[in-house]
Amino acid sequence: MKAQWLSMTTTQEENFSGFRDRKCQIEKDVKRTDRSLDFFAGEDNPNLMVLQGILMTYVMYNFDLGYVQGMSDLLAPLLAIQGNEVDAFWCFVGFMDMVFANFDIDQAGMKAQFRQLRDLVEFSNPRLFNYMVTHESDNMFFCFRWLLVWYKREFSNDDILKLWECLWTRLPCPNFHLFISVSILDQQTDVIIENKYEFTEILKHINELSGHINVKRTLENAEAIYLQIKAADNLPNNIRLIIGEPVIDNGNSEKEEEQSENGTDTADDLYEVVRKPENDRRQEEQFDEACERSMFLNYT
Repeated sequence: MKAQWLSMTTTQEENFSGFRDRKCQIEKDVKRTDRSLDFFAGEDNPNLMVLQGILMTYVMYNFDLGYVQGMSDLLAPLLAIQGNEVDAFWCFVGFMDMVFANFDIDQAGMKAQFRQLRDLVEFSNPRLFNYMVTHESDNMFFCFRWLLVWYKREFSNDDILKLWECLWTRLPCPNFHLFISVSILDQQTDVIIENKYEFTEILKHINELSGHINVKRTLENAEAIYLQIKAADNLPNNIRLIIGEPVIDNGNSEKEEEQSENGTDTADDLYEVVRKPENDRRQEEQFDEACERSMFLNYT
């Protein structure tokens, strides 16, 4: 696979825009990935060339996915700990098999996780959830960077490896990575509410937590929240699905279907239909803002 891209001639690159665009983006991202770490510091650092080489090889390994910004964040700690190009590549392949949906071109995978995170916060932290609803922030888009690169930019290299080792086990539940977000938000509830943050302020505050989150406390709190949720009475099916518990047939689905068929629209329902385009536009604007500002931290 490596030989495939290494043997690409200049003329071939000129006639292969998909390859050329991916190569250009990789070169840009590698130059700014973890340069503060000794392993990647300095000009002409050979480890940067290895990092770039692995990402290029992955493009050939999975060209449909190719390369998307954020992948270099996931690879860098693996290369630093492995120190070997081949081993780091296959570790990266395994990691990408777990998180590939984060890099869907239509962002469907990310948006599905935002909905799941919203459900978890609604169930476990109603005080924060109700605040976010009234401040048009309950879409959870401010957690964009956390979920995209699995908290890579929030912790030190040593701490992120500790966190990832826990998350790679998929224990105590398949979506435990979402509980890390729930845990951090739980710790920040008072700050967000007392300062009366709106969406942009929440996003700014969340991004500025980078380097100031205690990984041990966060993991312990995440596990405690998970155990509380799992032990709850009358656990709704949407939460059961998230934590990997069997769904219970309570007969509500048939009732909901019957109500839908009977057409029980109210004045509020019609009002929501009228407002939907406006809400959709606002949601799209917030998503774009979260994506841009989370990855580049370009607050002014």
